This record gives sequence, structure tokens and C-alpha cells, in this order.
Amino acid sequence: MAYATREKVVGIIKLPLDGNPNNTMGLIAHPTKITSISSVVDGKLFFTSGADDLCVNMWEVDFSVLAESFYEEPGSDPFPDLLEGGSNGQVMSDLKDFFYYSQIRSKD
Repeated sequence: MAYATREKVVGIIKLPLDGNPNNTMGLIAHPTKITSISSVVDGKLFFTSGADDLCVNMWEVDFSVLAESFYEEPGSDPFPDLLEGGSNGQVMSDLKDFFYYSQIRSKD
């Protein structure tokens, strides 16, 4: 999926949308506002146009790069690292404690 923000940034996101930050990429494409984004039918090319810069950019998408993630090892989970302190921090420890507590409490 290709996207454009209101100002400057265009990017691509690997589907399905699962919240994994490693499945998205964005880059600064225009110096000011982006007025539109459009793609060809097969999705291999998309076009963006700028407002004040009066330029139209053509972007080619390499799907083989989207198939692999450069930021994570196979089988690793990137979500705990998004928490403050990472997977060994206080927030993760509290989440584990609350989970165990809820399991014990549900058993009366």
C-alpha cells in the first residue's frame, strides 16, 4: 500500500496492517505539500505531485524488497522493544505481573 502525508512524506506499507513498525517505510519526497498520489493498475509505479514545487515524481516499487524485512531477525517480535525500557524494562515486567495476576484472579 502506498501513502502520502499532507506534507513532504510518501511511503509504502507491507500488508496486512499489523502495527509492526518494520513493515513500513517513508521518505521525504517533496519540499512542501503533496497535492495527490496515484498508482498504475499493477501497483508497480505510483506518482506524486507537489503543490509549490510544481513537480511530479514517479516512484517504482520493488516488491521483492517488501517481502523481506531488513530490521528484524526471523522469529523475533519487534513490539516489546517499542515499550519504554525494551523487553527487559519495567513496563514489560509490570505487564507480565498484571497478566499473571489476572490469571490467578480468574481461577478464584
